[in-house]
Amino acid sequence: MTTFEISYGENFNTWERQNAGEYTGDFVDGCLLDNFVIACKRGYAFCYENFVNEWTSNYLVKFAPYKDKESCSALWKEWERFAEKAETA
Repeated sequence: MTTFEISYGENFNTWERQNAGEYTGDFVDGCLLDNFVIACKRGYAFCYENFVNEWTSNYLVKFAPYKDKESCSALWKEWERFAEKAETA
């Protein structure tokens, strides 16, 4: 599993295009940016809003390759807990 931060806008769009990302439909409303899951050519990317300050957020991306079934499973479980918590907030 790889974790990194990336800014919203051109940097994120370039990364998504380079990794042939397609939205899975898994989506949770955020404050400034929304949270979602992308299926890329080599794995899943779980994109969470990461607050920088009151006016700015970027993305915290957690990426797991398809071949690493254990990490993919762990990240899906984490996503499900996150989505459930967001629904009750």
